[in-house]
Amino acid sequence: MRQDDGTKQNDMPAASAAARELAVGGLSGAVDTLSPLAHNLLKLHRQTAYTKPVVKGRGDDDARAALELVGADQLISTPIRKPAFARAMLAGLWLWHDWLDESHTISQALHDQTGSFWHAIMHRREGDFSNSKYWYAKADDHPILPSIGVHVGTAINHLPADKSLPARPKRRLGPRRLRRPG
Repeated sequence: MRQDDGTKQNDMPAASAAARELAVGGLSGAVDTLSPLAHNLLKLHRQTAYTKPVVKGRGDDDARAALELVGADQLISTPIRKPAFARAMLAGLWLWHDWLDESHTISQALHDQTGSFWHAIMHRREGDFSNSKYWYAKADDHPILPSIGVHVGTAINHLPADKSLPARPKRRLGPRRLRRPG
C-alpha cells in the first residue's frame, strides 16, 4: 500500500510497466460514478479474480502493484461525499484480487456498518467463519443488504435444485419430536 512519504510498505517487487499504466491511465468514457481506473482494476485478470471462496496464499501480483499506486479518492469520478465509502471500495478491490491483509487493514479502520461488512467478507474469504459471523452481525441492517438479496435471487434462481437434499418432512419436527426416548 502507498504510504504518505512515498515509500513502499513492504518488499514486494516494483510495479510493472503494465501495472503503472493501469493505475495512472485507465479507460475513458465510463457512464457510472466508478472512475476509469476502478473499472480497469476490476477488469485486471478478471478470469482469475475472486474465484476462490477461501483464499490460501498470495493474491495477484499485477493487481497488487497497481493497487499500491492507488488512493481511495481515485476510484470515483464524481466528488466524494463520504471518504469512508471510497476507502471501503479500496478494501473491496484488495479482496477482489485476493490480498486479504491489505483489505483487512483498510476495513478494520472503518468504524461503521460498511467497514464491518467488508471486514466480514474478508474474514469469510480467510476461512475464519466465526469471526466473519461476528462482523456480519455488526452490519445486519446495512442498507445494501436488500439490494444484494434481490440480485442473489436473480443469480441463483436459474440453477437446478439440489436433488440430493431430503424431502421436507410432512409433519413439523419440534423439540418434543427430537427428544431421545426414555
